[in-house]
Amino acid sequence: MPNKKILNFITLTFIFSLSVLQVYASLYSTIGISSYGSINQTYHFVVALDGSGDFTDIQSAINAVPASANAIIEIKEGLYDLNPNFKYPYKSIVVKSNLVIRGEGIDRTIIRSFPTKQPPGSNIRAMSITSQGDIENLVVEDLTVIQNGSPDNLGWSCIDLRGGSNTNVTIRNVKVTDVTGAGIEAPKFDNLVIENCIIENVWTGIALNGGTNGLVKGNKIVNTAGDGIFPQTTSNNLSVTDTLIEDNYLENIGDTGIDITSAAGRPPHERITAQYNTLKNAHIRVSYAYNIKLIGNTIENGFICIDAGQGTPINITVEKNKITTSGNVGIAFYGAQDSQALNNEIYMTAPAQNVTQCGISAAIRGTGLIEGNLIVNATNYGINFAGWRLGGDSKITIRGNMLLDFGDIGIYDDGLNQGPVLIENNTIWDRHEPFVSRYGIRTDYESNKWTIRNNRVYAGSIAYISAPGSNIYDNVYEPPA
Repeated sequence: MPNKKILNFITLTFIFSLSVLQVYASLYSTIGISSYGSINQTYHFVVALDGSGDFTDIQSAINAVPASANAIIEIKEGLYDLNPNFKYPYKSIVVKSNLVIRGEGIDRTIIRSFPTKQPPGSNIRAMSITSQGDIENLVVEDLTVIQNGSPDNLGWSCIDLRGGSNTNVTIRNVKVTDVTGAGIEAPKFDNLVIENCIIENVWTGIALNGGTNGLVKGNKIVNTAGDGIFPQTTSNNLSVTDTLIEDNYLENIGDTGIDITSAAGRPPHERITAQYNTLKNAHIRVSYAYNIKLIGNTIENGFICIDAGQGTPINITVEKNKITTSGNVGIAFYGAQDSQALNNEIYMTAPAQNVTQCGISAAIRGTGLIEGNLIVNATNYGINFAGWRLGGDSKITIRGNMLLDFGDIGIYDDGLNQGPVLIENNTIWDRHEPFVSRYGIRTDYESNKWTIRNNRVYAGSIAYISAPGSNIYDNVYEPPA
């Protein structure tokens, strides 16, 4: 029998830093991720390949923990092969509640599903770490997991807690690589932390399959075939709510970097903040979600898209993001409602031929606010409504933006009945000599009763402002001093 070393009255604390939580609460008052509390009378088992611990096999150590007891499973350095002989049924590590599973560090403690990498479509595949029921109070940390599959979206995820609900679960300082499905997948969660993980060569980086009170922070996700971070709605209509996606690094994402999109016909995601993330060759999308904040993200060769493809997104705030792109848009509101773009920086380079490029597409129904943004070098339009018919109930304010060196028109629409647009206190400046642009501000139809006031407009080889039927006054037609 293994030597069981019982440490009585030791308090195991699953830590969330109170100071960090206070910062989160000030940024997004609806997000509340509470402490896990404490667990007493903890078993402590050591797993070591050389026989120096209590077990040489990880699953044996987990199975030795009595029902409803608490345990630390310490896994020493080494390569732990789950299926060295490819014998079916393939083995996975099955976790349970009240465990800390702790390695000796990334690339030191290594769990591997198969000893050789399987090609796309292979029928040799299995989850590496999974569950078979509801889980509470679980920590997995300080190790590497290699599934040794090829991303193809047909197989299992790597860490896949699909057995039931997941309450008070932390996955941190874990490296996941070579996965047929998602690197980390956590359905039906309440108080979930995925932090400081490295996820690479997977189909989806992190899949959040319905739940509340999530924190996805400080992870590095690179080389995905699908999405980087994907909050999803479960088939039994559980969406993702009250979740913070912060300080992650995403690069070379095959589909969407951060995709806050619920499925049509299911409940929308609500109260999710994605802030201070860095995305390279990736973009952010929001569709069919309510009360979403995108704040302070840095996007290189990507964009932000707020669209109604799955359902109308409502009350979306896009604020203080920095975007560089050669794509057709920096920030796109495609049928959003009651949304705003505030104090963003968009730097554009020439797109492919025959592509119309604009800094912000402002197709916002209801109340829209485009304020304080800097847009530089859009090939065609700085801010535009072109191609949309928003209806007379749309009320959009475009205020305090700086639009520089656009190729055609600073602020433009070509639609009838666009609603009472207010354009004020903007700087619209084509610094080319002579002007490259045709107009500073243009709306094509007399039926669009805009108010255009207190702008500084120095752009347009044809006219500074062309807005028949609009109320135009107190604008200055000269370059800034």
